[in-house]
Amino acid sequence: TTPWAATSDASTFGWMCTQTYAQNPNANALHWGIMYTMIINANTPPAIGPAKLKLFGPPTFGDPSEPLELTASIPVPSGIYCPADFDRDGAVDFFDYDAFVRCFIGEACPSGQTADFNHDSAIDFFDFDDFVVAFETPC
Repeated sequence: TTPWAATSDASTFGWMCTQTYAQNPNANALHWGIMYTMIINANTPPAIGPAKLKLFGPPTFGDPSEPLELTASIPVPSGIYCPADFDRDGAVDFFDYDAFVRCFIGEACPSGQTADFNHDSAIDFFDFDDFVVAFETPC
């Protein structure tokens, strides 16, 4: 089977069958009665957002020139991720640096954060160094 084509822009991403129904009615599209799994690895937490499915073949009722579309609200990746925004307030500033240092020395960490900045299961100098590099790199 032919893999789907990926599409993306600043605010959306998606996949689609590489052939239309007119080109190949048996193309690698979603088919009724078959289970599919989609996995999205994202570096941002989920937020509720729209997901759309468009009918692959011609509709059996209504205007055949109007494609049928289903929209549902599901968890989707949220916003733009910036690792140096340690307090997750949308700005990289002194408060992020302070929050990381406090977390690193064992005080309270911001919700969902850990001093294991490089995710290697150890809190050490490398985490501090990686945070400083991220802090000095514009997002």
